[in-house]
Amino acid sequence: MPWKLKDRIIKEGRAWSSDDIQHPSNWTRWSDAEKKEHGLVWEDPPASAFFDNRFYWNADTERRLTDSSDGTIGLKTQYINKAKQTANSLLQSSDWYVTRKMEDSTKAIPSKITKYRSDVRTSCATIETQISAANNMATFIKLFDSALDSSGTTTINNWPEQI
Repeated sequence: MPWKLKDRIIKEGRAWSSDDIQHPSNWTRWSDAEKKEHGLVWEDPPASAFFDNRFYWNADTERRLTDSSDGTIGLKTQYINKAKQTANSLLQSSDWYVTRKMEDSTKAIPSKITKYRSDVRTSCATIETQISAANNMATFIKLFDSALDSSGTTTINNWPEQI
């Protein structure tokens, strides 16, 4: 919690009043001693107030992993869609080889391009499978936090090096 007046949080950048005295919106420029003279008290936030908003709505409430019947899209679907978007983005730079091959069958796609495109699709499928297999939030979070190798690459970011 930031500065408080009794049980009321005083928000930065907003004017406030106490005992019929209107205080300016730039009150944060006051020294700590001046703030205390006006009745403000600093209160440290509880340790549980810190949370990763990718996975939690607040310190006590997890986001949904699965889609709900009310149409809310769960984290699994969101991150599977994100993986597909990443794969699409990685493939776009070499799409012209495929188009050229379709239009002019005499032009072969270089093997390193074919391998890269296959590796991107394999990585995407692996990421999707691992996301789908996460049966609880702790397992899901490990996809983002557990390094697969010494480079620090995590499961969710395990894509082939671009060519």
